[in-house]
Amino acid sequence: CSAACGGGTRQRTVECTDGSTGETADPANCPATAPQTQEACNTQLCDFCADQRCSGHGTCEGGRCQCTDEYRGLFCGTPPDCGGVLTSAGVCCESGVLDFSGGCCSGTSPRLDKNAQCCPSGNVDVCGVCDGDAVTVDVAGSCCASIVDGQGLCCDSGAI
Repeated sequence: CSAACGGGTRQRTVECTDGSTGETADPANCPATAPQTQEACNTQLCDFCADQRCSGHGTCEGGRCQCTDEYRGLFCGTPPDCGGVLTSAGVCCESGVLDFSGGCCSGTSPRLDKNAQCCPSGNVDVCGVCDGDAVTVDVAGSCCASIVDGQGLCCDSGAI
């Protein structure tokens, strides 16, 4: 890319190749439309603070939002009366745990399972299953509810 930030261009050579000989062919004889030879890249702003309003509850200095009025969060969007985090819909999530879709997890001590879905009980086993019973993983990558044997495989009986 021609620039590290602020918008640059990336170029590549595109040529048509004869499938039977592997040699470069005349582009007029290519059956498909050729891909672009140039594209935009690194379009993010070079200065984080250049267009940052910090949700109207802070100022941007040194590449980060400095929150005011007891607001908090990366962009100063979490109000002081919210003891958790904001959902993707802007609603306060008191548990502080959001699932894969940005929804709030409920429960006394919620955690996320291996699929980033809410586990209200907070009991996630070693394989990431909510309320699962796995205590270890064997050498084959299987989840074991008991111990592993001398070969490192699950021993369902629990006796070696």
